Amino acid sequence: MNLIALILGLALERLMTRLWHLRELRWLDDWFERGARWVRGAPGVPGTFIALVVILLPVVPVAWVAWAFRDALHGLAYLGFAVLVLVFSLGPQDLLVQLKHWIEARERGDEAAAAEIARAIEESDERPDPRPTARALESAIFVQANHRIFGVVFWFMLLGPAGAWAYRVADLFRRHMRATGRGGSSTHAVETLFGLVAWLPARLLALSYAVAGSFDDAFEDWRAYYQRTSAGFFRVSEAILSAAGVGAIRRRCPEDDKLVSVRAAYALLRRAVIIWVTVIAALTLVGLAA
Repeated sequence: MNLIALILGLALERLMTRLWHLRELRWLDDWFERGARWVRGAPGVPGTFIALVVILLPVVPVAWVAWAFRDALHGLAYLGFAVLVLVFSLGPQDLLVQLKHWIEARERGDEAAAAEIARAIEESDERPDPRPTARALESAIFVQANHRIFGVVFWFMLLGPAGAWAYRVADLFRRHMRATGRGGSSTHAVETLFGLVAWLPARLLALSYAVAGSFDDAFEDWRAYYQRTSAGFFRVSEAILSAAGVGAIRRRCPEDDKLVSVRAAYALLRRAVIIWVTVIAALTLVGLAA
């Protein structure tokens, strides 16, 4: 049932390009604001526990409804609810559509439109490398793919609607803490929790980049990053995604030709989606996935 919901959710997302604002979930901002104050007031382990509670409480109703709908109407109620939760957990914007619009803007010479789309994708306070290099946009693409799509899909297939929603809430809380600075030094607790839930899907996605692109180059860049970094265990996922993704397309993309690089990144993401759906379908058929 989750496989059917996943396919329907991904297809429905294609149709929501004019309704992106509905997926920004601004109604959670007040809750995150309170949570940020609580976390700031209890640094250390208590703050981490409070951050976990802030993330999980909005997930409880989703988990309860999913459980209640499991067998209702022969599973159709669960299917509809799962698709709805998945659609609102993905995003908030469709990364592949954004890339398509960026490519079209560059091809017609509309640099202003392309720059606006690039800023939305890069989210400058979240880029793995804040320096304005030619690879900044490509790096951000590979990172955002996990935040917006693949991390959600992984937890959806593992834990159903509650898993997808928990991943999105954790990401939104982390973004809120970064954007507002309300948590102060306690922001580290929220970053750590998100690092925990992002750790496995990020590495699976990095492996997918290698399989879908240049395997040797992706692993070479991935290994090279590990050799030079001193970052914490759960804080390197974004850099790993960037290294593997850029490595997977590096040979076919001149470093100073951003249009060619973004086209290659777009194609790589599409192939990665196909790989994930194919693997999930295969696991479902042999009974290893829901």
